[in-house]
Amino acid sequence: MQRFGDSYLHDKFENGKISGGKIQYVHLFRLIAIFIMVIASINFVNLSTARAMNRFKATAVRKIIGASRRALILNYLTEAFILSLLAAIIALIAVAALLPGFNQLTGSHSYLPVKDPIFWIKLIVLVFVTTLAAGLYPAIMTTSIKPISFLQKTLTVNKSSLLFRKGLVVFQFVLANFLIAGTLIIFQQIRYIHHLDLGFDRNNLIELPVTSNIAHKYEVFKNKALQINGVQSISKMGENPTSVGSMTFGVVWPGKNPNDKILFNNSAIGYDFVKPSNFI
Repeated sequence: MQRFGDSYLHDKFENGKISGGKIQYVHLFRLIAIFIMVIASINFVNLSTARAMNRFKATAVRKIIGASRRALILNYLTEAFILSLLAAIIALIAVAALLPGFNQLTGSHSYLPVKDPIFWIKLIVLVFVTTLAAGLYPAIMTTSIKPISFLQKTLTVNKSSLLFRKGLVVFQFVLANFLIAGTLIIFQQIRYIHHLDLGFDRNNLIELPVTSNIAHKYEVFKNKALQINGVQSISKMGENPTSVGSMTFGVVWPGKNPNDKILFNNSAIGYDFVKPSNFI
C-alpha cells in the first residue's frame, strides 16, 4: 500500500519495497543547492577575514574601552545575520520575479509555498545556519588579537589561520569544478539523447499503453482513432520501442560469417507497424 500523493516521486520498487524514483532528482538538486550555499559561505568567510586587517584597529579600541570578547563576537554575528537576511529577502524577490518565466520555459508548475509555515521555518533556520557558518570564524579570529599587539605594531597573523583560509579556497575551487564538470557531463548526455538516431521518427508519434479494455477491443479502438483528424496510422507493439527487452543471436542470412554474433532486439508487432515501402 502506498499513498497516491507519493506515487509520482517514489515510483521505483525492489522486492516490494520503495527504493527510489524521481525523488532522486530532488535529492540531486538539493545537493547542488547545498554546494552553492557552501561556496557562497566560503566566499563570505574569505572576504570577511581579508577585510579583518582593516577592522583590527576598531576592535582593539573597543577592547581598550572595555568591550568584552563576547560582545564583539555578537556584534560580528549580528552583521553577518543582517547580510544573510538581506540576501534571503533578495533571493525570494528574485525567485518570485523569475518563476513565471521559468515555468513557461520548462513547462513546469513550480511555486513559492508562502502559505506553508514549514517553508518559513526552514528559511529562518537556513539564515541562522549561514550566519554561523559564514560569520563565526571571522569573528573569533578578529577578536582573538590582543590590543597591545596592534598598538605596538607587532601584529602577526596566526599560521593556522592562513592555512585554514587556504584550505577554504582549495575546497571552494574543488566544489566549483565539481559543479562545472557535472553540468558539462549532463549537458553532453542531454545533447546525445536529443541527437541519437533511434531508428524511427519520434515527431508526431504517440504511445498509449494497452490496457485490458483496449486489448480486447483493439480493432474497434483502431478504427475509431483513425477517424480522428490528424491521425495517419495506428499499430501495436509488444514493448516500448525504446526499451525492447527481448533479444536474440539467431538471425541468419546468406553470406553471413558464422563467427559473427550480432545481437538483435525483437518484439511482437502489428501487420501495419511498418510500411511495405520500407522494405523495397
